[in-house]
Amino acid sequence: MDGQGKQELNNFKIHQVNVERAPKVVAQLTAAANELSDFSKASLSNAEKMDTRLKTEQEDLVKFKGSKPKFVAQVLKETANITEKEQLISLLSRLTRLDPANKAVVKKLDQTLGKIPATPEPAPKAGKKKGK
Repeated sequence: MDGQGKQELNNFKIHQVNVERAPKVVAQLTAAANELSDFSKASLSNAEKMDTRLKTEQEDLVKFKGSKPKFVAQVLKETANITEKEQLISLLSRLTRLDPANKAVVKKLDQTLGKIPATPEPAPKAGKKKGK
């Protein structure tokens, strides 16, 4: 067999291996495409939720006559009702963007992130005993 024949035989073997691998490669590419599609749908959903959240925030700010500090202070009071840590972190992060000077928000965010220990609830004061 001459040099050209050997080259053609080698090319044929490479092509044969590629044909054998093709179904696996197609399956991997299909899985990757599906994953990207799911990610794209989730990202779009998150963007729509954020848009709704920002519109609601703007409407709420109008109730406070545009005063971001007053709005932030009120929302901060309501954070006690939030039990999901990720949701709380997201909200507190947003509040720090609206009113970066609010030290209570920064402190609560740091506590939630575990950067500083949470302040324990104050113990109820002992009342006077009746009958004395």
